[in-house]
Amino acid sequence: PQAPAAAPALTAKSFRRYTIPSEISFDYPEDWKLTDAWKDEVPTLFIVFDPARGGRQVTMVVTRLEQEQAGYQEMEQHILKEKEWQGARETSPGRVAGLPARFTQVQGQSRSAYLPQGTGRYYTLIFTAPGELYTAYEPAFSRLLKTFRLLGVPERP
Repeated sequence: PQAPAAAPALTAKSFRRYTIPSEISFDYPEDWKLTDAWKDEVPTLFIVFDPARGGRQVTMVVTRLEQEQAGYQEMEQHILKEKEWQGARETSPGRVAGLPARFTQVQGQSRSAYLPQGTGRYYTLIFTAPGELYTAYEPAFSRLLKTFRLLGVPERP
């Protein structure tokens, strides 16, 4: 059996744009599998890279959370749970789609961005990967964050 191939380098040409009209758009690696469950009760996009080695996959998940949804949690509660259950730590706040966002991280395992949209509505953008693949594929998540846009929402300077 062949040794697993090294992680292919992600280049500018490795990405494609995904758009949900009048909602969101972003770039993701074109050879990853995107599953669109945006019409579900909790609108979610699953983007998975399977390195064909068994075990945990590299995933990015985009979700829109709203008060009307079953099992809804306020953003603050969601972040607190991530800290308690996964040992995440909050990193410096920043911006996504030109808007203020909060970030958490479990070193070498996951990164999350929380993008508040007024009372009772927010987006989560989450990246997880097995430790040995984390560094190689984390740039895909950085690109998703950098290119994420809310359509129909004016960006603030």
